[in-house]
Amino acid sequence: MDTGLTTIPEAAIEKHRATAQSFITRVVVLEDPSSSSGTALAGTNRRFVSTVSVGSVRRTREVELAKTVGAVHPDDQLLTIPQHTLLFRARRGTAIALAISDVFAEGSDLESLQAKNTRAPLEGDEASTFKKLLSASAY
Repeated sequence: MDTGLTTIPEAAIEKHRATAQSFITRVVVLEDPSSSSGTALAGTNRRFVSTVSVGSVRRTREVELAKTVGAVHPDDQLLTIPQHTLLFRARRGTAIALAISDVFAEGSDLESLQAKNTRAPLEGDEASTFKKLLSASAY
């Protein structure tokens, strides 16, 4: 894969605008339960710790950026210029990130591995390569 400068056409960014809009409107985030501190009970006045395992339970959080930004001035239905700029730049940045991810997928084996993975689960070296490339594309 060539790591030199890459040109991303505006049409490639525009292709992701609807997805980026949905990200600033509402997105559901899966929280990693392993990232919570082991001392979370300190200062909560809880006397007992539950013995029921909740390791397999996934917690989610809904993020509605547009509503949150709009709620800064609840008495005004219109967004201020800085609020609008923030939402526009968040949407534009997300669309650009998705376009860059597409370029990465096309330039590496990720695109072909994704196609294989949709037909049947990958195994062995292909699975580990797929996980590494997918993780790299997230950056």
